[in-house]
Amino acid sequence: MTLQYSDINAPHLNRSVLIAPGRRINLAGTDHPLARIAPRTRLGALALNLSVQSSIATIQIIATSTYVNALTALAAPAITFTAPPPGTHGITVQQLQSSWQSFVEQLAALQGRAMAWIATSPGSGASIFSNLVSVAGTIGGINATVQSQFTLLQTLPPGSSEWQKALTSAKSLVGVEIAPLASLGTQIETLSTNLGAAASMLTSAASTGVLQQLQTAYQNEIDALKQDITNCNNTISSDNSKIVGLGFAAGAAIVVGIVGLLNFWNPIGWIMIAGGAAGAYFAIAEIEALKGEIAILTQKIKNDTATIDTDRTAAQTIAAFAQSAQAAANMNSAAQQELNTLIQLCTTLGDEMTAALNDLNQDEIADALTEWNEVVAAAAFLGGITAYIWPGSIQLANPTNLSATGNSAYLVSNSGTVYQYQTGGNSWSALPGSSLSVVSGSGGVFGIDGAPADGSHIEPTPYGLSFLVKAYANGAWTNISTFPAAQIATDGQGHVWAINQTMSDRQAYRYGGSSTGWSALGPMPNSDAPGDIAGCNGKLFAIANNGRGLWAAGGSGWTQIGTATYAAMDANGGWLGLVDTGGNGWVIDTTATSPAPQAMMTGLSLLAQAPNGDQYVTDSSLNLWHVAYVAGQSPSCTQLRANIVGIAVSDGGTVYATDNSGNVWVLTAPATNSWQLLPALPS
Repeated sequence: MTLQYSDINAPHLNRSVLIAPGRRINLAGTDHPLARIAPRTRLGALALNLSVQSSIATIQIIATSTYVNALTALAAPAITFTAPPPGTHGITVQQLQSSWQSFVEQLAALQGRAMAWIATSPGSGASIFSNLVSVAGTIGGINATVQSQFTLLQTLPPGSSEWQKALTSAKSLVGVEIAPLASLGTQIETLSTNLGAAASMLTSAASTGVLQQLQTAYQNEIDALKQDITNCNNTISSDNSKIVGLGFAAGAAIVVGIVGLLNFWNPIGWIMIAGGAAGAYFAIAEIEALKGEIAILTQKIKNDTATIDTDRTAAQTIAAFAQSAQAAANMNSAAQQELNTLIQLCTTLGDEMTAALNDLNQDEIADALTEWNEVVAAAAFLGGITAYIWPGSIQLANPTNLSATGNSAYLVSNSGTVYQYQTGGNSWSALPGSSLSVVSGSGGVFGIDGAPADGSHIEPTPYGLSFLVKAYANGAWTNISTFPAAQIATDGQGHVWAINQTMSDRQAYRYGGSSTGWSALGPMPNSDAPGDIAGCNGKLFAIANNGRGLWAAGGSGWTQIGTATYAAMDANGGWLGLVDTGGNGWVIDTTATSPAPQAMMTGLSLLAQAPNGDQYVTDSSLNLWHVAYVAGQSPSCTQLRANIVGIAVSDGGTVYATDNSGNVWVLTAPATNSWQLLPALPS
């Protein structure tokens, strides 16, 4: 028997998953491989229900992990009040300070509760996230039981003692399969209760008494902030639905990367707004494609750096943190509900098998089992799901996961392993250890040390998160910084720079060339900080994290170049490529007497700068373009490929690109647009 496929999305998949606060996606609209299966038998329907619920529970836990991880990284600024805010009556500075401190302490308690979701430790046992693989793999384990027990049951007289023993055995075996789910369900239930209570305390503190009066004084600003947070969440979560669809459409093993935070800098500390995205293979590059859009939204969310207003900052912080806390609690509850539904389906599997047998005559049993097999085969992708949680952007700004220099390309996989490919080779070779970002140039290969949290490992990850800058040579990495780095950059002359991740510092540093010696380039004007850095001809350029202007570091400090605002940049040789906050491309010849931006292509998502002034860019539809630089004239733009999510150009001009299926390509003949597919990664 061959399964029948309906011409419309199957009603049994008319289920929605909460992938962001207030944002749901319908699996029937994401090209899910099960979406068009219409089973004829009860056993087929049972298989489909189990598979669909396994999918939903897995997606929900991944999405919730994004937001809970965001919650654990929230950082409240250190605020000292000097006067009551305008419009309040009877509030003293002491009351404000005490209430703020209490709020910060309650936030810390909430974070401690939330950490149990992500962090696995020898003392507390496996985390919820590290059990993700047991949820995704449930259908595979149950399938083995059904295959053997269903076949046995159909050969025995219904109701006989042998038949009853076989049924009892089937139920027992299914019970073994769902034991990890039941344990996980208990964990989520406990955490949900604790997290919900802590979130309620936090939101109550924010909406009553002194802090409520503080917020009332700045209600207009807070309303605008909340709307901007909502807009940003909507943008990111709409990308979730696109990526979830791409992943499931592949119908193969899926590797998921999770990026957890959107942040902005203000004059007195870091404020974090929870916003996450779950993506298919090569997720970091996929999310990089959102940068232009996110940068515009970030502009609306950021505080005004021209005047430091402690009261307004505190009021906005309280509102944002309370909203994020409640969102994480809601996501947690959704995960609990979906997992409980899956457990309930598994628990009744034995009785459902009995009912399925009663529905069939002997001639139909083989067809029913065939239908079960076909449904399970369509759900095989669940057995291959592995998930990783990467650090948020407060810790890791603009990570580089594809870099090229000379005849080598370096790729950071979702698991944090760095692979090297040399031109003419037939395989990728793994570098030792694990890295969160890698850059390369004539001066060598440099990385940020660390590894993402792994959802397939029950035990704590053996590799920590030091974030130290390290250099690769002679088959080994050597740490060259004593401070944790948020971003690293190099140029064609061997210079290396890094942004200090420490909140009290957040300056750019230049490597001295030996041991662990670095020199600070000094703080940026307007209490700002570098949000993105790139090196050209021994000079460092930075996009200010708050103002988004372009700055150059020199002997006399930082100098702003023009007044435009930018979302991203890339450097190669003496050329600096930029994407402004409107998505327009620009290029600057930094060797010119009076460097000035020249317009290139518009509507960009990603940009990789070439050493001759040309650029390779992607548009919002992930099409790859070659943009040829012509001094003083409009550029020539040629479309090269589709579905590109990552680009790198070596210092020699070799172009590498990654597509949304995880394939890596190299441009072998630019004149004829000829590309070579590189070997797959070993893992």
